[in-house]
Amino acid sequence: MERIPDEYLTIASPAEGYYREKGSKFLAFIQPTEDEESVKEQLDEIKNAHFKSKHVCYASRLGAGGERERAADAGEPANTAGQPILRQLQKHNLTQVLAVVVRYFGGTKLGKGGLINAYRTATEDALSHTTFVSRYVTERIKLSFSYPELDRVMKLLDDAEGEVVGQNFGIDCQMEINIRKGNISLLNNFLENHPEISVLQ
Repeated sequence: MERIPDEYLTIASPAEGYYREKGSKFLAFIQPTEDEESVKEQLDEIKNAHFKSKHVCYASRLGAGGERERAADAGEPANTAGQPILRQLQKHNLTQVLAVVVRYFGGTKLGKGGLINAYRTATEDALSHTTFVSRYVTERIKLSFSYPELDRVMKLLDDAEGEVVGQNFGIDCQMEINIRKGNISLLNNFLENHPEISVLQ
């Protein structure tokens, strides 16, 4: 059975980078992110902190395969800011990540080539200050079962690389788990063979 792709590479923690060229300063910020809403919130926070800058350029990649990409030049000439930032994320195959570079103009124009190099270099500097980590796409499921089934459920979690995120042991057992998307078929087969264990909505 072919495994569903559910592993991706992202960054362990936020990091910052810096590049200076002919008086212009390029401040880079890279952050792990979750979805489009998180990207907007994080971007707004950086814009508010650097409201004096006219150029807050960014790129983001979302989805296990980095299939949802965005890039913005924010007033810079087309493809001189957002795309160079994005290409650094693509180069390292990173996803679930937002990279922002804030430019403070130093009085001397850099030209298209200079801008591309500056945004690329600032982003790369930020990336050099964080650690890359593998993460998994997971699905959260709540199980209900009787006490005699506990050992069987725990073995399933071990086999399917599941993680217990909550539990309530009353008259019956309820357990909330995160399970790798690629292992959902294992869970489904298990549930088919053990109808006494149910999934709560």
